[in-house]
Amino acid sequence: MDYNNDVVQHLIHDFKYKHCFALAEPLTTPAIQWLKTQHALHSSNKNNTVIVPVPGHPRRTRKRGFHPAFKIAEIASMELDIPITQNVLVKIKNTKQQAKTEQRKERYANVKNVFKAQNISPIRKKTILLIDDVYTTGATMAECSRVLKNAGVKDVIGLAIAKD
Repeated sequence: MDYNNDVVQHLIHDFKYKHCFALAEPLTTPAIQWLKTQHALHSSNKNNTVIVPVPGHPRRTRKRGFHPAFKIAEIASMELDIPITQNVLVKIKNTKQQAKTEQRKERYANVKNVFKAQNISPIRKKTILLIDDVYTTGATMAECSRVLKNAGVKDVIGLAIAKD
């Protein structure tokens, strides 16, 4: 979905900040359908794939009361029949929200070295379906992918419900 569309932006905002959890499925379904049509996850590779939500900092997750990428990952897991693996990728620094950074360079600097891989045995040599809510510059996905690949994953496929 196009994040520049006012309706999409409003729906994602309500989901993330007003706890409108009922919006999670209708927001996620188009991304899942797109993924299925792209054949990015071949059935032969599906058994070697795990879903990893882009982590939020624990403080922000506690303040918000939930983690949007995890809610999206739960729906993707059910739709695709792929397990979610949590706590293998963690956010170790509480950064400024990406939405509050304006320049591309600032977004990349904001997420540099803020993620860490841990408990990596469930993901080693596997394909990761990395899930986030909004893809803007790709800085968060790129940094998470770098950390995951350095931890020994085979491949990373990024999926977001909206693109800016």
